[in-house]
Amino acid sequence: MQQKLSNDLVLLLIMYADEQGKIVGKTRLQKMIFLYEKECQNKINQIREKNLFDFFAHHYGPFSKDLYKHLKNLKTFGMITIENETDSEDENLVEKETEYCITEDGITTVHEEIFQKERINPFEMETLDAFKKEYNSMNLNELIKLVYTKYPEYTKNSKIKEKVLG
Repeated sequence: MQQKLSNDLVLLLIMYADEQGKIVGKTRLQKMIFLYEKECQNKINQIREKNLFDFFAHHYGPFSKDLYKHLKNLKTFGMITIENETDSEDENLVEKETEYCITEDGITTVHEEIFQKERINPFEMETLDAFKKEYNSMNLNELIKLVYTKYPEYTKNSKIKEKVLG
């Protein structure tokens, strides 16, 4: 039986996917990781009894405080960089969007802990590449609308539900 990846390794693998393309924006990252749990982890043999990041219905749809703890941990250990980081969730900020990128140390970790130990096969990696490419290139408003439409149970506390769904 294939060993399940830790939360940190899952994040590194997602950052690694699609030619290590950066993920821009806190909202995009939250929604992509949420969709990974809902739609992708079972396709790459990472089915779990409980969700990785404990998403709950929050002001802007599914949200995980856990996700930020893991990102901070990965940044502390030099596995990822987080550029233009802010502590605010205020959507009206005029700041540049936060950018998440895997580092050389993160890439090395993916190779050593995932590929060399054959914890994911080439087909599963292709699936993850396609997943990241699709959702990372999607217009953010379309991505949010997709999440709100497919998973309405996570919109019950949303401040923007009416705006998103029209």
